[in-house]
Amino acid sequence: MEANNKNLETLIKLRHLSEGLNSNWALLNSAKTKVNQLLDEANNIVKLFGSDIGKINFQEEANKKDNLWDRFLNLLAGNLPFKQTPQERVMMMRWVNGEKGEL
Repeated sequence: MEANNKNLETLIKLRHLSEGLNSNWALLNSAKTKVNQLLDEANNIVKLFGSDIGKINFQEEANKKDNLWDRFLNLLAGNLPFKQTPQERVMMMRWVNGEKGEL
């Protein structure tokens, strides 16, 4: 009788272990998918800003003068100089496209 109880306990533990492994496997697969998406996005950003055209566009955008409306808003905000970093630009692009998540 004791042997049957121990076997039953062992089988129950193995079943719980199997269920835990299955749920962890699903979580790992979803994490892998997310990592692949982020890597694709990072590669696109590197292609965009790593190319000569991307560098020229970035330099032109960084050096362009503010228009009158931007100057007025800047004055209202306390005359703080503001230049968007590449990270902020990526987050803004994600926000505009309706994506959510970390940078």
